[in-house]
Amino acid sequence: MNVATRRGFIKSASTAALAATATPALAFKGPITETPEPDPIRKWLDQWREAQAAWAAAPEDTEESARLWSEHERLEDLICNTEAKSASGLAAQLEFLVEESADYWGCESHRLAASNAMKAASRMTGGIA
Repeated sequence: MNVATRRGFIKSASTAALAATATPALAFKGPITETPEPDPIRKWLDQWREAQAAWAAAPEDTEESARLWSEHERLEDLICNTEAKSASGLAAQLEFLVEESADYWGCESHRLAASNAMKAASRMTGGIA
């Protein structure tokens, strides 16, 4: 490319400007809130709560209570071992953490940090979380 002429300089400058502005846009993958498929973590949290309530209401030491506890543990594993794909999924995981750890926090500041992160994620999703 000949930059010795005015036309050559303008052509090289516009190409460089286009490359500088287009590259970050092409590399951008999108915010965490965009996902091609729904994030299942919110649904799993609701099911986990239902299984926990059903287990608590079931007679102790029965096949039904064992089945409900097994389902509760399966859902807990899914919630804990799946990376959130959306702010709603992240908020659901934080809700799980706050609920499940209610009596087991190492210190009050850990509980406050998780609670504030949960509120922020919920706010970022417009309260949908």
